[in-house]
Amino acid sequence: MDILLVISHPDDDAIFAGALQRRLAAHAWIVVCLTATPGTLRGLELLRWQSELGTPAERLHFLGEVDEPNDYRSGRSSIAPEAVVKRLSALALAPGLVVTHNAQGEYGHPHHALVHAAVAQVYPDTPRLEFGYGRDGVDWEIPCTSKWSSVARCYPSQQRVIEKLRTESETFCWSASTPPDVRRSVARRLGWG
Repeated sequence: MDILLVISHPDDDAIFAGALQRRLAAHAWIVVCLTATPGTLRGLELLRWQSELGTPAERLHFLGEVDEPNDYRSGRSSIAPEAVVKRLSALALAPGLVVTHNAQGEYGHPHHALVHAAVAQVYPDTPRLEFGYGRDGVDWEIPCTSKWSSVARCYPSQQRVIEKLRTESETFCWSASTPPDVRRSVARRLGWG
């Protein structure tokens, strides 16, 4: 099954879903990142992390939006939602599962919330697993203490963020739009049920 991971920033993949990607390494992952490009420091860090996980470079897509630091401080995104929807749609991907940010943007990051909304619009009928960070009542929990040294090595520019968001486990919640029977079916296909 193709699993699409849609993230806002390089490092979101490792922080929120690195252990999940390791656990489901037998599946074909596609990674889409809202900000950065392959030639930037952060883009190269994402490429390094995904390479370590075995994701081929041709399955990584950068949407190239600017990660404006004032967006987080102001709580508003300077990135046009319509442009994100258009670019994500243009990739013409047909995954069996989408993994992405939750509606709250985990800790309130507007880029995370924007990606969540764009993914919901582009993939309304695709089963969706959302990062459980910052939410109550999670559906899946994966221990992740063994990933942190690799995350730090692959993302040296993000040490402060990594330390701040370091957890003992990654958590995930099914989107409300994913029906219970579909959740069970996907969980069985992933070896979780």
